[in-house]
Amino acid sequence: MLHARPERGCEATRRSQGAWARCMRTVAGASWCIPTFMDERALHCPEEQPLIGWRLFRVRSSPAGFVLSAPLIHNPDFERFPSRAIEAICYERGHPAPAPGCRCGLYAALDGTLDSLSGYLHDSAHDTDPPIYAEVACVGRVFIDARGVRAQRIEVLRLAMPGSLRPDPAVHQRAVAELGARYGVEVCGIDAVPGWLLANVMPQGPPPEDAAIDLDALLVRLGRTQQAP
Repeated sequence: MLHARPERGCEATRRSQGAWARCMRTVAGASWCIPTFMDERALHCPEEQPLIGWRLFRVRSSPAGFVLSAPLIHNPDFERFPSRAIEAICYERGHPAPAPGCRCGLYAALDGTLDSLSGYLHDSAHDTDPPIYAEVACVGRVFIDARGVRAQRIEVLRLAMPGSLRPDPAVHQRAVAELGARYGVEVCGIDAVPGWLLANVMPQGPPPEDAAIDLDALLVRLGRTQQAP
C-alpha cells in the first residue's frame, strides 16, 4: 500500500511489546478484557510527508448519494465517511486515537505488513454493498505493527474498483461520477491496486496471532527515523 518515496520528516518512537486489551462482549452487553501484547512502532507524520497506504471501504447509497463507509460495520447507518479527510475515534476507551496498546485508529495496509484486505472481504461476505479499494495518506499519530497501520487521520487519494458498483450500468456510472465528485479523486479500476496487495490472499483478514515481521527493517525501507522512547 506504499509508494516508494522516502518520508524522513516523520518522527518514530519504538514501543516494543506494547500491551493492549482485547474487549469481549457478553450476551448481556457487559465487557471484559484479555490482556494481549503486540510489537509496534509509533510515528508522527506531518501533512507534507504522509505515510501512503491502502485500505477498504464499502460503497453505500444514502439520501445524499453514494458514499464511502466502514467495510466491517454490520449496521450500514453507522460510520459513513462523507468527506475526503477522516479523523479517527476510539469508541471503546474514549481516548485520542490511535493510542499505544489499543486497536483504535484508521487502518491501512503497507507493503510488508500482514493484514489481508481480500481476507476481510471473506470475513464480511454477508455484506452485499460493493467494496472499493482506496489509496490513503496517513498523517498525525501513526502506529505500525505486523498487521498494518493505525492512523490518526487519513485522506483519500484515489479509489479503485474491484468490480461493478451496481448491477445496472447506468447506476454504476452514476456511482462512479458521484464518488469522484464527492471525494475529489480519480475512481480507477482494479489495475490501480498494487500487486503486493492483491497477492496477499488469506481466508480471513488478520494474520495468525503469533505472526511477526521485522518492524525496524520495515521503517528503514520506508525511510522513517526513530527516536528513543
